[in-house]
Amino acid sequence: MHAAKQEQNQSQIYKLYFKTKQLAKLLEEDNNSKLILFPSASGEKDEWLKMGGSSALFYKYLIAPRLNKKSPTIRPDTDLSHRFKDGIISIHWKNLFLKNLTKIGLPPPHEENGLLIVELNHKFTQAEIKKLKSREKEKHAEINQILKPKNSIPELYHILLVLAKSLPPKVAKLKEPYRNDFGSQINHTVCELFITYTDYVDKNITSLSAKSSFHRSVNKLNALLIILNENKLLDYSTIGRVGRTLLDLRETIERTIKDANDPK
Repeated sequence: MHAAKQEQNQSQIYKLYFKTKQLAKLLEEDNNSKLILFPSASGEKDEWLKMGGSSALFYKYLIAPRLNKKSPTIRPDTDLSHRFKDGIISIHWKNLFLKNLTKIGLPPPHEENGLLIVELNHKFTQAEIKKLKSREKEKHAEINQILKPKNSIPELYHILLVLAKSLPPKVAKLKEPYRNDFGSQINHTVCELFITYTDYVDKNITSLSAKSSFHRSVNKLNALLIILNENKLLDYSTIGRVGRTLLDLRETIERTIKDANDPK
């Protein structure tokens, strides 16, 4: 009975969270002058706040530097619904955050339908917002360029990046013990795909070895997806999307892994 009550309370918390987040996402469509924050579904009410859209850009590039804070990271939004496709920023401790904002002359925030609204005393033009988005994309591309192997097969690397962006956030939402059992295996296998890719383009292994390693990893991911699908542990759209990506990966492996590195 107690467990059922807890589950019901948790359901209500998430229902309110997504309702508030949905409103924040709607307001972000025309946001050009404020920070729009919504409470996290985890922790105490005033412990964690989140923001996405233009708010995240305004905070990262314009507000955080004035607070002499380390540049915050816009992280992928791993929620299953009402996702901010360009990511979110999490803020720890609401009261401390608001106290810091007063130090740089921003007006006191107001609450609106569960959201915390901070006016920025400036209306940004679409050109200015577009420039901030470009800065974020450039930073992401710059880091990717540093991490990417010197030699590359762009088509193959792109598909691996698709898996890297889609699978870890999804398996993080699996319930225990499935997250530890299946999630860790999926993340490890995605990592193995990148290791095989790097070994191949750096000419540390032959195409024969690369194909064998690639296909074994793809087969393992496919097997794990079958188990998750049969037990309804991931939503159908995710299973279908990843399944199609694995098909594309198989075809791309056959098409792009040549015999140039094989012994004559």
